[in-house]
Amino acid sequence: GVEFKTELIKIDLTSNQITGSLPGSLSQFDKLDIFVANNKISGIADALCNKADWMGGGVGKFNCDGLLCPADKYAPFVGRKQDISNPCQGCGTGTDGVWGSTECLTEQEKKEGKQRNILESFYRACNGDLWLHDDGWLDPDVSICDWYGIKCESDDNPSVVSIDLQSNNLEGTLPSAIYTLPTLRVLNLQGNLWFDVKFDGIESATSLEVLDLEEMRLFYVNGVGAAKSLKRLRIGRNELDALPDEVFGLTNLEVLDM
Repeated sequence: GVEFKTELIKIDLTSNQITGSLPGSLSQFDKLDIFVANNKISGIADALCNKADWMGGGVGKFNCDGLLCPADKYAPFVGRKQDISNPCQGCGTGTDGVWGSTECLTEQEKKEGKQRNILESFYRACNGDLWLHDDGWLDPDVSICDWYGIKCESDDNPSVVSIDLQSNNLEGTLPSAIYTLPTLRVLNLQGNLWFDVKFDGIESATSLEVLDLEEMRLFYVNGVGAAKSLKRLRIGRNELDALPDEVFGLTNLEVLDM
């Protein structure tokens, strides 16, 4: 364990994409200055809000606010209440449930809603740092509609309708959350040889019409039959032993490329 738990410890993890809640196990430290604003933190363990000597005594004065502003509030630059002149202020556009915000969501971010979170998680799960092209991805100042491979309904309606990341060196497994994008009509992942696609949850993709999984070394496509809106399915140049009967139950299917 860590020694000197009664001495002052300083930790700065500002803007590090940290998720989850600040754990109660940190309460073992008597004096802790922990800077975690501008992350994706979703809460604080109750025990931490009673640590009077934390944050230079700020927690003793302001309780949880002395650590992080709660969801839908913000404090410029610091993400916490420092003093009476710099309190946690309300956000008209919200903070997407994030604690410790230093600014409110922009109107564009509010419109994008959970779609940005889904795409960010997709990027990280699929080794986005190694993609051949990732222009705009994860940039908080760039609309998701301007990220490489993403198309939306319009600038005024940033609902994702197409993801085209063919031959882009994706790795890992497609997160099922992608299927929950409500207006997704086209998903093109062809040519990503080290990428796996599973179909758990694809029934949620109620708008999906085009699915291109050609040349991906897939061994099976069992489960794809739950994508009832599919009109075009491309699954050629894979390692399929057989085509599952469920494919022939896709009543809206117009084109099957094998």
